[in-house]
Amino acid sequence: MQDFNLHMHTKRCGHARGEDEEYVLRAIESGFKYIGFSDHLPYVDWYRPSHRMHVDEMEDYLSSVESLRKKYKDQIEILIGFEFEYFDDLLSYYQEIASRVDYMVLGQHSKNRDDYEYDQQCRDEDLLVYRKQVLEAIDAGLVDYMAHVDYFMLGREEISPLCKEVVKDIAWACKENDIPMELNLKGISYGLKDYSYGKRYIYPHKELWDIIDEIKPKIVLGYDAHYPDMLLKRELEEEAREFLSNYDLTLIDSYKDLKIRGRN
Repeated sequence: MQDFNLHMHTKRCGHARGEDEEYVLRAIESGFKYIGFSDHLPYVDWYRPSHRMHVDEMEDYLSSVESLRKKYKDQIEILIGFEFEYFDDLLSYYQEIASRVDYMVLGQHSKNRDDYEYDQQCRDEDLLVYRKQVLEAIDAGLVDYMAHVDYFMLGREEISPLCKEVVKDIAWACKENDIPMELNLKGISYGLKDYSYGKRYIYPHKELWDIIDEIKPKIVLGYDAHYPDMLLKRELEEEAREFLSNYDLTLIDSYKDLKIRGRN
């Protein structure tokens, strides 16, 4: 079993629940040796209380996790991070945030700061923007961990050739920059959906992971925990491993093998 989970939220984002300390206690109970809090990054000009913390809550988040890191240092190692969406006019903001935390997770949920969300609608023309955002974030050296690359399938009914092209380009960029790509266990937990070509997870989406398998970046499992007991659901990890058994991909099980900024 994987000894780490670096994708985890707090109730500050408005769509998670539970106290920060509860996540730590469940992680210890579940046998994790390393965990990372990666709540959604706040933006001065973009606040939705059901999607992310307010900028005024950021210091409380950082100090809370730092306090837990010290309190439980003999039982588990805790990292502090953020999950962010990349917008090219905010480069200096991301650089300042990255200097304060252990790692940065790219989870590109949004096309813009006007609440155009890829999980609601993702046309091929939107995919071109998605690819540009992700590749620019990687090129800027901001990304330590690539979350749910195929999340955009929530906003689509079918695969297109461009879907595969976009995922291929991102997989290459992750491989070339030694960035782990996540197989998202929250996506696994949604179960299978009926498509014209058969039942599939929405994400991880088989046809897109066929493309990832061609490129072979390193892979990690991310619990994307939005409530503490999610960290006890190790059966999702087994389901993900069964999915991955069809591929020749390197799954990183040990944090010490995962060259991420953090404390390596």
